[in-house]
Amino acid sequence: MPFTLALGQPALSRLLDPALNYRAYCDVVVVNANANGVARKSPVYQCLVDTGSDYTILPWVAATAIGLTPSGPVVTIRSVGGRVYRLMSDEVAIEIEGKLVRVPVAFSAAGGFSPILGRSQLLAAYDFGFDTSHWHWG
Repeated sequence: MPFTLALGQPALSRLLDPALNYRAYCDVVVVNANANGVARKSPVYQCLVDTGSDYTILPWVAATAIGLTPSGPVVTIRSVGGRVYRLMSDEVAIEIEGKLVRVPVAFSAAGGFSPILGRSQLLAAYDFGFDTSHWHWG
């Protein structure tokens, strides 16, 4: 039986891969549309779906490579691993598994971290759920 979300629609799903320690990951792309409506897109970032995180945190280069200048209030975000991230941008266009949303994003120049898709950004895009072997969205 297919997984059904609260809205009653069948869900898309992705296997929780043992190679990724059974953690949920999704594909995220940063989008920068110019005045002519031509969109420049970042490479695809495989982000950890972190329902305990308030923010989506992406590498600084995800923005600058497509001509986007992060702006907005500067915030300090301390993660469980002790890392500090800064530089928040309001209303950034990102595609989450192909769905375009405009959400706040923290861009970080720190190296060696796994990009994170935070709870509020996930909820802005989808109704979602988990079972023992997959994560589902729709």
